[in-house]
Amino acid sequence: MTPAAIIEQATADGVDLIVSSDGTVIVSGEQNAMNRWLPILRLQKAGIVDTFAHAAAEASLWLDLESRANKCIGKMVAGLKTNRTISDVRGNDQYVTADAPSKEK
Repeated sequence: MTPAAIIEQATADGVDLIVSSDGTVIVSGEQNAMNRWLPILRLQKAGIVDTFAHAAAEASLWLDLESRANKCIGKMVAGLKTNRTISDVRGNDQYVTADAPSKEK
């Protein structure tokens, strides 16, 4: 079983997993579920920590890209002379000209 599958199945079974910045895996949940999963989690700790680290890095990358895209849209809006609506990266129509308030449709 892959570390990602272990995380998915353990959480579906009621086990909450948190990986701290120093690589400590913190486990909480219903005692019987924890008793079933702790031996597996201990054996796969390195892979679980790597999986969480990879997911965190990927999420950070997407948040950074979204932030940069939204800043570009803001700059575009500031340069508009007529009333126009521009969609953000998620497809939300929420940016209008600099002289009008932001709105969502």
